[in-house]
Amino acid sequence: MIVECRKVLNLAREAIPTERATWITAAKLEEAHGNGHLVGRIVEKMIVSLGQYQVVIDREVPAMKSLAYIWCYNIKVYYH
Repeated sequence: MIVECRKVLNLAREAIPTERATWITAAKLEEAHGNGHLVGRIVEKMIVSLGQYQVVIDREVPAMKSLAYIWCYNIKVYYH
């Protein structure tokens, strides 16, 4: 099931490369399936990709707060 979800999210990113929610959903999917170590990589790719399209990443946007929480939690879990 997770493989199919990844495929759909990748297609969504290709179709609408400026949509932050797609990246956030991908990070949440990986975290929910115990793949927290992939969250940092997803966030890094998101920053690069959205930067190429000049999308402003505002940490005050609720979705960005959610992603920041997931990322920080995974850093805590995997590096402590």
